[in-house]
Amino acid sequence: MSESLDRASVAKRIAKRLERDGWLGDMVDLARQRAAQMMQQGSDTRQGRELPLKRQVSWVGKSAFAGRHAVTLGDALELAKPNVTDRELVEAAATVIVAIKQAKGLDLFDTQLRAGLVMSLGGLAEMQTGEGKTLSGVLPAYMAGLRGGGVHVAMPNAYLARRDHDLLQDVFALCGMTCGFVDDHDSDDKARAAYGCDITFGAAHTFGFDYLKDSLTRKRFAQSRIGSRMLTQLRGGEALLLRQRRLAAAIIDEADDVLLDDALSPLILSSGAGQEEAVDASLVRAARELADSLTRDQHYRIDGPGQVTLTPAGREVVYRDTQDTSNPRSGSELRDGSEPQLGCELQRAWHEYVQTALRAKWHFQRDIHYVVSDGKIEIIDGATGRIFSDRTWSRGLQQALQAREGVMITPEPSTLARITKQRYFRSYPFLAGMTGTASGCEREFARVYGLPVIAVQPRLANRRHLHSTRIFATLADKVHAVIDEAIELADQGRAVLVGTLSIEESLMIAGLFRQRDRACTLLNGIQDADEAAVIATAGRTGQITVATNLAGRGTDIHLDDTVKQLGGLHVIVVQMHTLARVDRQLIGRGARCGDPGSACRYVSAEDEVLVRMAPWIVRAIQRRLAEAVQTDGSSLAVGTIAGPTLENAIATVQSKCQKEEASRRAEALQADAFERSLAAGLNSNEHPTACWAI
Repeated sequence: MSESLDRASVAKRIAKRLERDGWLGDMVDLARQRAAQMMQQGSDTRQGRELPLKRQVSWVGKSAFAGRHAVTLGDALELAKPNVTDRELVEAAATVIVAIKQAKGLDLFDTQLRAGLVMSLGGLAEMQTGEGKTLSGVLPAYMAGLRGGGVHVAMPNAYLARRDHDLLQDVFALCGMTCGFVDDHDSDDKARAAYGCDITFGAAHTFGFDYLKDSLTRKRFAQSRIGSRMLTQLRGGEALLLRQRRLAAAIIDEADDVLLDDALSPLILSSGAGQEEAVDASLVRAARELADSLTRDQHYRIDGPGQVTLTPAGREVVYRDTQDTSNPRSGSELRDGSEPQLGCELQRAWHEYVQTALRAKWHFQRDIHYVVSDGKIEIIDGATGRIFSDRTWSRGLQQALQAREGVMITPEPSTLARITKQRYFRSYPFLAGMTGTASGCEREFARVYGLPVIAVQPRLANRRHLHSTRIFATLADKVHAVIDEAIELADQGRAVLVGTLSIEESLMIAGLFRQRDRACTLLNGIQDADEAAVIATAGRTGQITVATNLAGRGTDIHLDDTVKQLGGLHVIVVQMHTLARVDRQLIGRGARCGDPGSACRYVSAEDEVLVRMAPWIVRAIQRRLAEAVQTDGSSLAVGTIAGPTLENAIATVQSKCQKEEASRRAEALQADAFERSLAAGLNSNEHPTACWAI
């Protein structure tokens, strides 16, 4: 049986239990009854007496979950068994209800308890935005903590992780659980203390990087001298050197972002590049100058997204002025006129420098793919719009962009260890998560992670009014219509959130508001530390907020009374995303928790996604606009309603993009499995009998 079928079987078995008729509702009722009994027993930590909640269900945790490091076929099948009884779940849920009531004075909603039960059994709870995912995660964290081995609660970023840790640590304390927070820059001792807790909060990438650091520590320990290893063993073993305990359980917030959108982003542990300039900096600059002198189609071709190929004529030009192919020179000078640096060495073939410079020129744009901050190139996450100051591109691309922007060219760091988030999170024996947008990805979550997607019924009926998509002939017409609608609604007293795909687009729209003498709040990832405070004010009367599509995700937008009375927050989607669920995430910022709200999507015939991937839709938009002009004499600049045919066509394109992304992740998973099987085979042959076996 293949591993993907194995995990899918796990997901199917978990779903079968969770989807039993009325089971979740019955469990919630029983948990509330048990919690009422606990409250009547009179245990009250506020009077200084211990609340013996952990002792009541401590026997849950001594199961076979503890101590495992990776999911095998046997592990997966065992995880699928109903080895957590209904009684144990009821006791744990009641404990959490009491603890949250005593620590926060809050009563959990049925929706939150249902989601908690789903995750406690290893499912992925799909909750509508604003339903209270933070408190929903307490029950599964508590249940997993009782098994021993520690629980990692992974968040999209460090801010949300620290926020939830600070909010919930007193709740977990009442449950008899220790709670820690781990950050990127923590010392080894501080990280060990955090990981030694029952429950550890942190950003998803932080857990992955600490895993890599421990892998490197194990490797160095194995390569150390025998005497050094023996001394370490006498002092307590290599565990004293590691940051993490063995991977046991993980609960992932915004699971679609971490496990799908960012699944293939490599976590790379590299040696420090230092602050000095790269030894091949002159070559990088010379490559940029030469690339600018080449002619497209004559000297090089753009083959597709991110791809550039030199033609035979281009290669001839690239190597024309070299005395040898190891260093580009004209006489004793480099092409840029500078003297060769002492120790200047090619890190790769000279023509690859030029090809990389061409990639930087044609495929990467400032404020879309990266920003320049304090003389440094910082990567923009295409899915979320966040800026990652600790990430760099590899294979010379970072240096090519540094040359193009005229900042210092730093050395390429050497890779010490790497892993993708997809591979890392598959290493946990127990995995659960929650998100607001998992529908459409159920099959991938089941096959890759063994997670069944269970939709949790919202607490209140959705009051969102979704307007029909509006179409325009040009980008300029579309953007001006967005500005007009936002100002009109803000003048009425509504709050408006304008969502963009890129930092460049957000800056442009904010500039147009300023030209109209209208104040707006800008949130595009550059002010990452302040995004929660900014997005929290987006619900005030007359407020206009311009944000990249996922900036501020995880933070509630609280509406003032006037905005609620006037119809709530209005969300404008300026640029459709290739993935429909990302558009749904943006639209979901409004009309939360039964609040009123509305949303509208704007599309033009010049939108990059349509021009690149669906030119037939571009032609359909042009025909639709022409018909509207002939029918009612309206101006093209005003735009018109897309209609169901165009709406369905756009949805088809987004569905195709989602399938292509899933296929790319599946191919990476297969390649990873092949590499691991190959490595396992090599490791098993300690004494090869032929060269081919090495």
